[in-house]
Amino acid sequence: MTNVVRAAGLVVFRRVSDRVEFLLLQASYPPHHWTPPKGHVDPGEDEWTAALRETKEEAGISQEWFENL
Repeated sequence: MTNVVRAAGLVVFRRVSDRVEFLLLQASYPPHHWTPPKGHVDPGEDEWTAALRETKEEAGISQEWFENL
């Protein structure tokens, strides 16, 4: 039987003039790939809340900075 691991993340971006910049974080473990902020969903937590929490923990960016599209 396979264990299911719930995870959530956000694609954070900003528009600068005529281009779009994305927030990517470099993993602290090999192969040190680049990834958007993400992580496991805690028990009793929904995916949106987990994604916001992980973005705050990993990048220091809180929900007040976001504009929902």
